[in-house]
Amino acid sequence: MQTSNFDKIYKRFQVIVFLVVIIIATAYYIIPDLKDNFGSSDSFINTKEITTIIGIKLPSGPDFSLIINNNTKISNILFHNTASLCLYNKEIENQNLSSSLNRIITILEDNSYLTENSTIILIEYEKNKDYLVFKKSFQEKTKDLNINYQKSQSTVIDKVNELALISSETGIKALEEYSKSLISNYKDQKLITSLKEKEELTEENASLYADNVYLRLTNYALNVSNQGITDSTMPIQLIPAITEKNIYPTENSWYYIKEHKVYAYIEFKSTTQSYAFCYNGSKDSKREGNCE
Repeated sequence: MQTSNFDKIYKRFQVIVFLVVIIIATAYYIIPDLKDNFGSSDSFINTKEITTIIGIKLPSGPDFSLIINNNTKISNILFHNTASLCLYNKEIENQNLSSSLNRIITILEDNSYLTENSTIILIEYEKNKDYLVFKKSFQEKTKDLNINYQKSQSTVIDKVNELALISSETGIKALEEYSKSLISNYKDQKLITSLKEKEELTEENASLYADNVYLRLTNYALNVSNQGITDSTMPIQLIPAITEKNIYPTENSWYYIKEHKVYAYIEFKSTTQSYAFCYNGSKDSKREGNCE
């Protein structure tokens, strides 16, 4: 009877551990992927809520339009060239106008598109209820840069013609279709680059990746005195070695904690290479290969 109860408890424990791993995996893998594939810039325009369309064009590169809705928020960004994609999925949309403008200005500055004495063309389209509010706020936030503003008036049809778009759509929908095509090409190129980077696993960068994971483990161990090798509280396979490249230790990796010291085997694999490192309680003890 006691054995039967133990088996039931153990099976329940296994189920709980499995669910915890699924939840952690969702947080690390699925949610970031969803955000990458359908982020703040991927929603479609609700034409019924448009109150203002403002174009921004910088001679340094970016050319884009902002759609402002009846809540005085930037609901969408229309990208008119690849340089403007620096603003893609940067949590600009659906914030209050002041926060969105701060984000836009900071990103343009960080990418060296917006500098002191830059020239900006602000384009006032036919829907312009909040144009003056936007212009005043944008000028106020960039006053330290001595920006040279040029005002232009245009129509959505003029922009369609300027971009020489051939589309079954018309007006704002034609611009949206073109913007989505730029985004799609950008994602495809980003994926190709990511795959190439993942293939370039060398002994040098694998060693750095292992140190990154080990550092995370040692920080974790500051508050954990002892933890067994089978404990699933913090799975090593879900610790990012480098977030930008989405690289994680293999399923063969393991670690345990004894008196706040971390003992670990950390392995990385690509389709052509495999590197592993052993840590015997400190980073200084690190050596390449299996743990004996």
